[in-house]
This record gives sequence, C-alpha cells and structure tokens, in this order.
Amino acid sequence: MNITIEYYGRLQDSFGNNSEKTETTGSTLLDVFQQQCQKHQLDLSVDDIRPVINDSFAEWSDHCQEGDVIGFLPPAAGG
Repeated sequence: MNITIEYYGRLQDSFGNNSEKTETTGSTLLDVFQQQCQKHQLDLSVDDIRPVINDSFAEWSDHCQEGDVIGFLPPAAGG
C-alpha cells in the first residue's frame, strides 16, 4: 500500500527528511515504523514516540490503509 510518512522533531534529522511517500507491506503502525527504521538503518525505540494517523493520535497496533498520512512524533524538549 502507498502511504505518506511525516517525521517530527528530532526524527527529521534521524530519517533525513520531514516526509516521504513510500510503499509498505506493513499492516500496523509498528510494522511501518520498524520497516522505515530498517530502510534507514536506524535502531530507534518506540517507547517515547507517538504514532499519528491522518492528524489523530493512534496506537502502535492500529492498522493503516492505502493513502493514509502516518506521523511519528517524539517528545518535545524544553521547559
């Protein structure tokens, strides 16, 4: 399926861009994230990252569909 992935905060530096269109065989958000980490040769934990589907917070076990916009949001820094 074809999806758009948006990276926020420090993940933009990690993945080297702020968004990309990609074809995935993953069915859950966790599958997609792991595939992207493998593609970009990154070893990142999902413990502090919030997944987003079509501008709404989601769970890692949620399924994505053709044309979805998936986002990965790390915690904000500052004080």
